[in-house]
Amino acid sequence: MAAVIAANLLWAFFSTLLVPVYVCDNSLAFSNSHLSAVFFLLLLLLFARQKPLRHDRRKTVCAHAAGTVFSLLTSCGCCLEAQGSVPYTHGNWLAAVVLFARVYGALLEILWDYLEKWGKRLNDRTKQNTKGLLSRPAIVFAVLILCWLPCYLSTFPGGFRYDAADEFNQLTNGFRGDFPLLHSVLVTGILSLVHRLTSSYNAGIAVLTVLQMGLAAGIFTHICTSCRRNGVHRYVCAGMLAYFALMPSVHMLVTCTVRDVLFSLLMTYLVFLVYAMLRDREAFFGTYRKPVIAGLVLALTLLSRNNGTGLLLLVFILLLGAGLCIAMRKKHLKGAVILTVTAVCTYAALQCGLTAVCRPSPAQKSAALSPVTQSLTRAYLLSGDTWTEEERQEYRHYFPIEPQYAAENGDSTKFKVDIREGEQDDFRRFYIKMGLKNPGCYLDAILENTKALWYPSAITDGYQESGVPGYQEYDKSYFSFSDRIAEPGEHFLWLPRVRAFYRSVGLMISYEKIPLVSMFFSIGFQVWMLINALFFAVYRKAPYAWAPLAVLAVYTAASAMVPLVLLRYFAALFFAAPLVWMLMLQAGGEENPEDKKPETETVL
Repeated sequence: MAAVIAANLLWAFFSTLLVPVYVCDNSLAFSNSHLSAVFFLLLLLLFARQKPLRHDRRKTVCAHAAGTVFSLLTSCGCCLEAQGSVPYTHGNWLAAVVLFARVYGALLEILWDYLEKWGKRLNDRTKQNTKGLLSRPAIVFAVLILCWLPCYLSTFPGGFRYDAADEFNQLTNGFRGDFPLLHSVLVTGILSLVHRLTSSYNAGIAVLTVLQMGLAAGIFTHICTSCRRNGVHRYVCAGMLAYFALMPSVHMLVTCTVRDVLFSLLMTYLVFLVYAMLRDREAFFGTYRKPVIAGLVLALTLLSRNNGTGLLLLVFILLLGAGLCIAMRKKHLKGAVILTVTAVCTYAALQCGLTAVCRPSPAQKSAALSPVTQSLTRAYLLSGDTWTEEERQEYRHYFPIEPQYAAENGDSTKFKVDIREGEQDDFRRFYIKMGLKNPGCYLDAILENTKALWYPSAITDGYQESGVPGYQEYDKSYFSFSDRIAEPGEHFLWLPRVRAFYRSVGLMISYEKIPLVSMFFSIGFQVWMLINALFFAVYRKAPYAWAPLAVLAVYTAASAMVPLVLLRYFAALFFAAPLVWMLMLQAGGEENPEDKKPETETVL
């Protein structure tokens, strides 16, 4: 019976691929569902089981806690897509959350059981010979560069897009606090230096892109080779390398000079260093070199991102707290102090030095106001007729030009708000006052604005609004990849078929709509994988796994303040995806104290 059901599910899934609307770029009528990627897979695992699931109270609690999170996200996402709001107090909605929490919890228990089985199977073979091609940095580095080369040549001299041109123009217009000074100095310095030597800005863009590709390849090479040398199974390391080398989203990002890529690369390396620190404390703190490198990477990560820097300091505080916990053991005190002092001194020195040299103008105050302006504007548009005349006048005082509300894009409201000097407290009181009157509307606005971040089936929907054939060069596309780059760059239109492929990934919606395939490109699906891995690591009592995952989760939560959920803002989720899976398999493969308890069996 199980085989028959599984065969029918597979038949139904592959049948959906034959329906033309699923791969048609002219319509958003069909929104792909995470069920096609998660529900089908987990049902097949359920039907394929040959023995009852071992009952473990800790596993059940953690799996159902994660299931509750997924149930809430699913219920909210479905309601927002169907009717644009969530019935938070409706009995049917609350019942659905509870019921699906049980479904997700049961399915996660099965998935975790398989992760433990696969992890232990791989762990039993990790003590074999760790030598080979995957442990040789030069070969891994060369493989990555060769796989990225077609994408780079198709967009030669490089992806000089988004804010890169604005950063370069700071050379003549003065530096601004809206951009990270570290990246601005790199862009302006390299382009101006190469232009002096070659009289070509294209050459400068090419050098900048090649240096970034080299940095990315170096980081990914060190991650893969270090994991292999430290006993991670060769199949896992090969999978990590294959992802870095073949994933189209990685190709588009590493060949683009936008500021978010540098930050995301450093964030990914920081996550790996936290894992290395907690995985083998003796080796990490036994030398001066590794704590110094970790401190430098931490400081550079904070300096390479300006939007939401205050929130990113939470990561800094978390790592300091972890360092203090480690310092409780006397033998690690020196290394923890070296890491902390290096990070603090490097951050302070570079920040002060860059500020003194560049003298940037203050950043726009509305940079991180998207959730605030979106929720207030939505409340005014939907229930403004119930406000008093005084409340409406106060709203129009802060929004003298009425914004055009777009649920997924906060730029339309944050740039229209006008909060004068000394009015911050008044605006804050007004925002809280109206929020108490319209709590559901506020929450709907925030959820709508960030839906693509936490709901895997959400599509970046800016195509119908652009009005441009092929949906090219519009900020609400998945990623800007077209025949044009920003001035002063000029494209060499090499490898047109290769460029057409990446353009279809970045600017069309086919890859966001095909079931299963769409999950590889979904930001929300990466967040779901992160949540699953975090709860699984907590269940397995593996601090070397849940601590780096927590750092990545804090970064993701801090980045939710962006006005629009785009690939480039959350590039670290895609760069760190192989690490997430590796940490799950390692946590599942090692002995858990709970495994020593008497076992009972239960059938789901």
